[in-house]
Amino acid sequence: TWFAEPITTHAAEYPNVKFIELDGVAEGENVVSVNFSFKDGGYLAGVAAAMLSAKTDIPGIDGAKVIGYVGGIDVPTLQWIEAGYKAGAASVDPDIQVLSAYVGSFSDPTTAKELAIAQIDAGANVIIASAGGSGLGVLEAASEAGVYCIGFDQYETGNYASSFFTTVERGIDSITYDVIKSITDGDWVGGQEKTAIAACPTWRTSSPSWARHSPRTFPTVSTRSSAR
Repeated sequence: TWFAEPITTHAAEYPNVKFIELDGVAEGENVVSVNFSFKDGGYLAGVAAAMLSAKTDIPGIDGAKVIGYVGGIDVPTLQWIEAGYKAGAASVDPDIQVLSAYVGSFSDPTTAKELAIAQIDAGANVIIASAGGSGLGVLEAASEAGVYCIGFDQYETGNYASSFFTTVERGIDSITYDVIKSITDGDWVGGQEKTAIAACPTWRTSSPSWARHSPRTFPTVSTRSSAR
């Protein structure tokens, strides 16, 4: 990530300071890096989208076997999510079609809405928005069309809640808390890389009533010492 290089530099300059690198790998015996398995989170979202797309007894689902992906910027992280999403969907239905588009920005909901509308017009009834603030445009398009949206680190409890199916959650808050707690508990071990698996689905009270049937799940974190 953007912060890996400066953290590596400053960690060497300040060896008595503990650093946490989120979403990347920085070097140093006083650094703990946390990476996220975006493909796994995307895969689970793809499974959820394909399963929902087959539920023709649910309003807005017509059995067209088309789902969508709208990303923010076309960068490796989002490409991994997209690849996992497609693989997860194909594991449920090899014949399902996944439409993909990138906004080119994390802060352009207008363009995101236009891309989502184009996918909906092409038959998509479930779209994942991995687009930061641009994702609000996808939510709006899904709500107006009566179809469904999956978020990424994003929840909707307002005007578009009825179209918000679920989200992929990295759980950055709980992961950061655990690492900081390891310092206060005296269990800190630097020079490590942790891998967090983004979890999906996570069900919220904002989800449609028929979707609120599963307990919330949290990311699973595994730890391994990285080679230094």
